Amino acid sequence: FFGTAYVGYVAHDQTIGISKLTRLVRVLTQRFGVQERMTHQIAKSLEELLNAHGVAVYMEADHLCTQMRGVREDAATTRTTGYRGVYERDPSLRSEFFTLSGIGPGNQGRR
Repeated sequence: FFGTAYVGYVAHDQTIGISKLTRLVRVLTQRFGVQERMTHQIAKSLEELLNAHGVAVYMEADHLCTQMRGVREDAATTRTTGYRGVYERDPSLRSEFFTLSGIGPGNQGRR
């Protein structure tokens, strides 16, 4: 599958650059795995690395297995979310994450 990952976090004492976020996502998604599990691995890893107050991860991907065999659906996009810390407890913070990412209500699937 191929797709896009959106990552946000509420820093505690440490922050990291965008290139490090990109590297973390690449390392965890280049292994064989399931999108849902990868979403949660990214959130957990970032939370542990930074001791962040909260982490939000949103992934959307097109899976070749649905396009090449089986249902042969070209437009099937799978979306998964993973929340840790304050993002789990605060719906307004999750809403802000989606809005800032450009994937708020009504914008899913649009880039």
